[in-house]
Amino acid sequence: MKFTVILFLIFSSLIVASQPIQRCHFDEVMQQYKNSNPNFIEYQTNQKTRRSLPLVATIPVVVHVVYNTNEQNISNEQIYSQLDVLNKDYRKQNYDILNAPFIFNPLLADTEIEFCLANIDPDNNNTNGINRVQTNTQSFSIQTIDNVKSSSTGGADPWPRDSYLNIWVCELSGLLGMAYPPGIIESLDGVVVGHNYFGTTGTVESPYNLGRTATHEIGHWLNLKHLWGDFGCDSDYCSDTPIQEAPNYDCIAYPMISTCNNIDNSPHGDMFFNFMDYGDDDCLISFTINQTERMQDALLGPRASILSSNGCSGIPNCFIEGTMDMTLEIMTDDFPEETSWKLENTSGIELYSDSMYTNSNSTYTYSLQVQNNECYTLTFFDSYGDGICCTQGSGYFKLNNQNGDELINGGAFFYKSSYSIQVGSLNIIETTKKENPSLIKITDVLGQDVYKTGNNQLYFYIYSDGSVVKKIIR
Repeated sequence: MKFTVILFLIFSSLIVASQPIQRCHFDEVMQQYKNSNPNFIEYQTNQKTRRSLPLVATIPVVVHVVYNTNEQNISNEQIYSQLDVLNKDYRKQNYDILNAPFIFNPLLADTEIEFCLANIDPDNNNTNGINRVQTNTQSFSIQTIDNVKSSSTGGADPWPRDSYLNIWVCELSGLLGMAYPPGIIESLDGVVVGHNYFGTTGTVESPYNLGRTATHEIGHWLNLKHLWGDFGCDSDYCSDTPIQEAPNYDCIAYPMISTCNNIDNSPHGDMFFNFMDYGDDDCLISFTINQTERMQDALLGPRASILSSNGCSGIPNCFIEGTMDMTLEIMTDDFPEETSWKLENTSGIELYSDSMYTNSNSTYTYSLQVQNNECYTLTFFDSYGDGICCTQGSGYFKLNNQNGDELINGGAFFYKSSYSIQVGSLNIIETTKKENPSLIKITDVLGQDVYKTGNNQLYFYIYSDGSVVKKIIR
């Protein structure tokens, strides 16, 4: 009997372990919401009157880090890595898009949507777009996920939803993330992602460690459905995504055939590599043309106000901490004439550059000397669009600081790869608060009480729980 019980427990644990975590709970939550709000009407794209976005749309993002433990209080670097993923995924610059089955290539699209960490907050102050709030709530579940969106329920209050995409990062149990489409009641709007699935470094866990959960959830926020519609074999309102029976998990081999109403979608099967499926992060790699149209239409319709936001009009956020003396090393690939690069300051003035290389598979080294207290953009180009590392030779680029520490190492890109580098100090606002504190006083850097703000000063806002909101020198 004891032996039988042990076998049963082992077998049961294997069953539990083999069940995939819910990537998101969109279908179920939306059905519950519709049942509770019978007057809710989903926003639908009118393809006959569809307009085009003006150039590229940039969406200001604020990341609310709601943490109970130090581990959950993820680093700035982890947040920066997620923004990098979003911009590559939505601009069709993710290098793994080359893994898509070739038959689908004509359908894959650049959405012409980009994301920036807000650098102007709702009070018109400079910010790094990160709001940290400590909570007594240990974890948020499928049932309580919306609590993270308000300080009164253990979360963080949103920034104005008509001007910012609010993303809450927290400890989640039972799912990877969640977002609502346009038209939902204001208090629920925004995106939630578990800290273990946000970005590509820090606390992330395989196989959801490449930032695709946020890519997927923001797709919902921009009015995309899952490929299988609401209930399976249903429409996602995108004619270029094959009808699909159910979610695909893990990594699927092409073709994955679905059967709906006794008709299968052969010969090519499901678009299992689409960002709106449920596969592992390294197997979700693209949006389609019709999905792009649907997202752009949402930005021209119910999300239109965010296009006029000034949330990204301030001092650019720099993601890499550099030094005044840095060393750049470039190794060319088999086609050196395709490679070029430049270093610009915040004003767009080109400080260093090089191009028209003639020696293949050769190393070039540059000494870069820059001014303090400035943000710089280092951009690499490949005129053919295949980067310098992976298909024609083994090229690379590396940037080291004055101590020899490596800041950048890459080579896998298409036409362009950019990095923002901060040298010295920039004035920003970083927020750190606990649950529902009351404001006691405002002091300057010396601890003297102040009652009004002024230029070029440093203020600490002291709260009853001992936490602060402070203007800091980064």
